[in-house]
Amino acid sequence: MIVWIIIATTSLISWQAFTNRNLFERYVFNPDRILRGGEWIRLIGSGFLHVNTMHLIFNMYAFYSFSWLLLAEMGEVGLAVIYFGSMVVGGLLSLLIHKNNSHYRAVGASGAVSGVVYSSILLYPNGGIGIILLPGSIDSWIFGLLFMAFSIYGIRSNRDNIGHEAHLGGAIAGVLITVIWFWGQGRIESWIIWTMLVPTVAFLLLLRYKPEWILPKTKSGFQVQMPTKFHGKRPPLSENRQRELDRLLEKVNRVGINGLSIGERQRLEDLRKYMDE
Repeated sequence: MIVWIIIATTSLISWQAFTNRNLFERYVFNPDRILRGGEWIRLIGSGFLHVNTMHLIFNMYAFYSFSWLLLAEMGEVGLAVIYFGSMVVGGLLSLLIHKNNSHYRAVGASGAVSGVVYSSILLYPNGGIGIILLPGSIDSWIFGLLFMAFSIYGIRSNRDNIGHEAHLGGAIAGVLITVIWFWGQGRIESWIIWTMLVPTVAFLLLLRYKPEWILPKTKSGFQVQMPTKFHGKRPPLSENRQRELDRLLEKVNRVGINGLSIGERQRLEDLRKYMDE
């Protein structure tokens, strides 16, 4: 039942949030609202939101595909611990990396799903995992290493809108929780434990002692060209509007145009039109 409950609940909340902007904004992951607003519920709430239908379907299908392996090995309680534990740890790693970026926003169950996938990898390291659009499959332990490397690269390069931090944090949680769960039982082969733990420990040590090697580069984003002088019939921007415009432009230069919320993009466009008229 736990599998269907998670899928049904996530789907229902995500569908509602597609059209209910207030619901989406209430639980979207945002470092500023969590650290300074004390809204820690966002660590869990954001895992029940998705950007669109395909995002939702992809995450729930991946969860469904791997969940049965964990049910057979750990039962419903174990699966729930892996899923929600990975969701929280994925959020905490994102929070650590983006703690000074008050405009960072993220949604999705990818961190939780990554934890389920990596727990399965530990239990079945020689199983096969297929990659979408590619024929055949590769050994699950190889997939695990490649995905970790891709996530670390994605965090460092900061070139897309994928929450690599949540993926990696969820994967780390999935590995650690599974090792603790089966500690002393001989269920997990030692070589796969070390294979998965070495890169994660190395990443965390670099994050602690050499953060400049790991933390994402500052994203300059798109430069939005705005008039510097007033040439139309309307009066110049008021002091408040000018401050608002300066704040929006500063954010665009720092995190890119895609870092703006829908409301902020509309407001920027309104101010641009005002000055062009």
